[in-house]
Amino acid sequence: MKKTTLFLWVISLLVIAGCGQSTTPIVQTSTTPTTTTTTTQQTPTPTTTTTTTPKSAPTPTTNVITSKSISIANFQFSPASTEISVGWTIHRTNNDSVPHLVVADDGSFQSATLQPGDSFSHTFAQAGTFTYHCSIHPSMQGTVTVK
Repeated sequence: MKKTTLFLWVISLLVIAGCGQSTTPIVQTSTTPTTTTTTTQQTPTPTTTTTTTPKSAPTPTTNVITSKSISIANFQFSPASTEISVGWTIHRTNNDSVPHLVVADDGSFQSATLQPGDSFSHTFAQAGTFTYHCSIHPSMQGTVTVK
């Protein structure tokens, strides 16, 4: 009986194993057209980002004039009279071929002897009218009015 049982068991296994496999290939057909989609993965290209800082509006400048120039030439001050505000500076430059010495009539300022090309500056801290002359050439005279 053991042989018969073993024989039945082996046959059962063969039948079960045979039922799981098909000897005819199965071909699947379709009447619907197929579309093939290919997906390509691209490597990202490195990019350079340039940040442009917007130009700021130029800062308005105020050209506040706080000085005037007087030329010494041809044995005269030019201009001979000028008007300025308190705190302004007058620059006198000797553009003549001879030396000059600028002196305030009230003694409030005096230059050293100005050789040709030399200059002298004085800042006026008070309002008033200041007359001056060249002490070497007394006919040379000028006036500064400070308001």
